[in-house]
Amino acid sequence: MKMSLRNATLVACVAWFASAFALVDVASAQAPHPGMAIVDLSYIFQHHKRFQQETEGMKQEVEQREQYFKQQRDGLIQMVEELKRWKPSSPEYKQKEAQIAQTKAKLETDLQLQKKEFVEREASMYHKAYREIVDEVKLYSESNGVMLVFRFNGNMIDPAEGPQPNEVMKQLNKAVVYHNPSIDITPVILHRINSRTDTQGTANRTMPNGYPRPGVR
Repeated sequence: MKMSLRNATLVACVAWFASAFALVDVASAQAPHPGMAIVDLSYIFQHHKRFQQETEGMKQEVEQREQYFKQQRDGLIQMVEELKRWKPSSPEYKQKEAQIAQTKAKLETDLQLQKKEFVEREASMYHKAYREIVDEVKLYSESNGVMLVFRFNGNMIDPAEGPQPNEVMKQLNKAVVYHNPSIDITPVILHRINSRTDTQGTANRTMPNGYPRPGVR
């Protein structure tokens, strides 16, 4: 039986549309999706060489200032003990009492100002390191076609310690439930930042496959 011209044309049209849609599906499947990545900021802060050096330096300075204020406080206590040697009505007592009040007020003011200075310096250190990390993430993303970077926490519950309530809640509140390790740019960003701190410059010549991340899955 011969196929009519109309039927042949219909079959040809159906075949053409089918092949056209197939090409569209293949093109859609092969089209690159906007790149996405994740970065563990907490991990980078913990292993940021310059930031850790600055933190350690500030810690030592805080300990020194604490020792200074302890000595000042001990001196004030000694002044109070010496005050007991005088009669409350004596001129010496009033003079010592005024001196103690003045010393105490100055010590409290100096202590508050010192605390404020340390808090502001610590905030500045964190902000500087954070901006450095963000700028490095931006530079990497623009160079590698990454359109969106999510922050995540790669820490997992330590099997040796068991599920602690606080840790379990942190796990439940994680925004990222699963990720393919290939989109974790944490090792790359950390390497780039620390390479500028490395005085020998060896870190600039090789790119590690990844930093050891205990407890990270």
